[in-house]
Amino acid sequence: MRYVKRPLKRNLFLSDYNIKKMKYFLTFFLCTCCAFSLKAQKDPKVFEKVIKALSIPKSKIDTDLYNERILPYDNNTMVMVFPVKNGTEDDGWIDAYIVLFNIKEQKISCFYKGLSEWVSDAFVINGIAIDTAKFILSEGERAFGIRVFTHNQSRPNPAGEEYFSLFLPKGKTLKKVLNNYILSASRGDFNYCEGYEYIFDSMFIMETEKTNGYFNIKNRVTFTTKVSDSDCKDEISEKRVEIKYLKYNGKEYEGEEIKLD
Repeated sequence: MRYVKRPLKRNLFLSDYNIKKMKYFLTFFLCTCCAFSLKAQKDPKVFEKVIKALSIPKSKIDTDLYNERILPYDNNTMVMVFPVKNGTEDDGWIDAYIVLFNIKEQKISCFYKGLSEWVSDAFVINGIAIDTAKFILSEGERAFGIRVFTHNQSRPNPAGEEYFSLFLPKGKTLKKVLNNYILSASRGDFNYCEGYEYIFDSMFIMETEKTNGYFNIKNRVTFTTKVSDSDCKDEISEKRVEIKYLKYNGKEYEGEEIKLD
């Protein structure tokens, strides 16, 4: 998945670059909306009830990043993600309140509070998604994911990263079992349209073998290098796949850090 911004070569509407960019974002939208929720219309009554119960300062909630979603495998439960600014605008630190809300009983089932969970500074957070894929960690235990999308604001050297965490309901709390794992990243080096782009994307596959009671996760990582010419036409110059594994150490999943070459 690509999250970089390329510099414009001609006018904003009809350049080859912008036509290509529009096609990319349309494809991205169609592919991702089925997999996870990127944006949601909040339920005002539930929203107010939860922030009151958890004493979340409403004025500090980043409503552009707030998200909520009803679990497709449990339509009585709503996941709510509250990004809360915990300092000045220059600090960029964001607390995370992640809530499971019981719709029938109209109360919080469990929640997670992470102080300075994310930072939005050189890499700006431009989206938070709720991922409800089949993250079955053990028999009868299913987690859900939170994906955080970031990018810098450089035209000649665009860059982006996607962070991924897994949460598992445990009684009155949400247990974080994977902490801000870099799921994908991209780096670019451009002179207008001409240049290079380096990307890696991850695909998680739940294994049948367990470590410390939870299934291992196989990560199929695809590394891609793209070359773009002065006419904004790009082609893949290199592509390779590596297999990484994440294993549960008794507290959380851990695995080898992935880096762009």
